[in-house]
Amino acid sequence: MKKWLLSGFWFVCLLMLSPISAFAADTPLDKMEGYMKFDWGVIDDLSWGFKIYTMVMSIFIILLLVWLIVTIPVHIFKSLRAKAVFGDKAFWLRSAGIFIVLVLFMTTAYFSILKSLYNFTEKQKIGDTTVKTSMLVVPGVSTPWESPSTRV
Repeated sequence: MKKWLLSGFWFVCLLMLSPISAFAADTPLDKMEGYMKFDWGVIDDLSWGFKIYTMVMSIFIILLLVWLIVTIPVHIFKSLRAKAVFGDKAFWLRSAGIFIVLVLFMTTAYFSILKSLYNFTEKQKIGDTTVKTSMLVVPGVSTPWESPSTRV
């Protein structure tokens, strides 16, 4: 019961403060929006982290390429000596997956996908206060929210 009383107290306090903060010139919510909006400029300061990431990924790609170059001929050789099945589906799916990852990283397609995602999210105005609508406005047709004097 004590928990509900404390929660109820805070709820009543918020109800009392919400009309006051709604008509204030600089509301606390506006200040919070400024603090909570993600600043993409922070990523520019992390270039040293991307260099470390690039070095680690380069080593990882080289190791994957070596592993792929070694295991495929070994698997073929084992299948010729009848110690492994040539049609081992799990092996070929794993090898194909690794090959696709290698192609994505070596052709920088992975980074172009990340770049397009970054550009897409940069265009999104998450904290924007402007109202956007997808309604089609047809000349000569009135809408319910128009006053009679604004009709075409």
